[in-house]
Parts: sequence; C-alpha cells; structure tokens
Amino acid sequence: MKLQSIIKRVELHHVSSWMNDDVRPVESERRTWSFRTFHNFWLLINCNLSTFLTGSALIPLGLTWWQAIITIVIGNMLATGALLLSSLAGSYYHINFPVFSRAVWVWLAVFTSPLIICRPFPYDA
Repeated sequence: MKLQSIIKRVELHHVSSWMNDDVRPVESERRTWSFRTFHNFWLLINCNLSTFLTGSALIPLGLTWWQAIITIVIGNMLATGALLLSSLAGSYYHINFPVFSRAVWVWLAVFTSPLIICRPFPYDA
C-alpha cells in the first residue's frame, strides 16, 4: 500500500489543521458558570483535607495555630490573585486555557531565547 493512500484513509475531512474545539472561543450557550459556581469551586479547592493537613504541618515547624491560619489565608489570597490574573483573558475574550497557555509559552520563548543565546558560557581548557 502506498503512503499516499494510507494518509488519505486517516485524513479528516472538513477539519482545519489550525482550528479545533480547543482553540475556538466559547460560545454563549456553553458559558454556564455563574458567580455562585466560581465561589463554590473556590470553596471546594480551599476547604478540603489538604488545607487542614497544611495547617497541621505548620504547627510542628514552630508556628502557633493562629500564625498557621494567617499563613494559609495569605497563601490562598496569593493563589487566588494568580488565578484571577491568569483567567482575565478567558473571561474577557472567552478563549480557552490552551490558547492562553500557548500565548504565554510563545512570549516566554521569544523573550528568553536571546538571553540564553547571549549568555557567556565558560569553556574548559
């Protein structure tokens, strides 16, 4: 069997190689999350067994119970801030996370490659 005929058999018709369901903006019919859904999701993530285990692991390190609670609350606030910053593109432009993730990695590659190239490497004689 020729290679062309094998490629023809596995080829998907009417599908672009640049566009799929992960890249398309979310249609308004599929946007079903409300403020209550986000709130409950945040509670589910932050009020679970691992949060209590984190608090109990901080106490043997020398923190008192109220210092451990403050540390966990500050950590959750920082994580929520990072989550909000990373979700702004999705909430404003209605793009999925894979698109935003690709944009971040392209930015990282474009701006760090020259720094890596211009870095002086030591040579052993």
